Amino acid sequence: MAILSQSIQSLISIWTDDKASNADLASVLHTSLSPILIVTLIFVSPVLEEFLFQGVLQGGILKEMHPFVQILLTSVIFAFFHGYSFSLDTLELLFSGIAYASVYHVTNDLKMAILCHSLSNLIVTILVLVYCEQY
Repeated sequence: MAILSQSIQSLISIWTDDKASNADLASVLHTSLSPILIVTLIFVSPVLEEFLFQGVLQGGILKEMHPFVQILLTSVIFAFFHGYSFSLDTLELLFSGIAYASVYHVTNDLKMAILCHSLSNLIVTILVLVYCEQY
């Protein structure tokens, strides 16, 4: 699911020719703050976000709703929580939210959603580092 989510996000990024956010991430990855950023992206954020979105929302507040509604609402809130409005950036994050919520629904295990989110962020980090080394 992490690979599928990142593939969809990459296609949307290529389609919209969005290089600004990757450039920002790449510039920070080449500073003394990179270890903190990497730990935050790959470990801290996935744990906190999945606890909130899948644990509290999907597995708690929305638990009595139909699984499709749980997944959709959790994913929409996840996308907008990241500070985007109605844009293609939101659509990219919506697909990630759907991936994480689906993993949680299928496995009923918060650790699996955290793992998927961590792998997804790791993929992005590696791709940004590789991409930026080329230019």
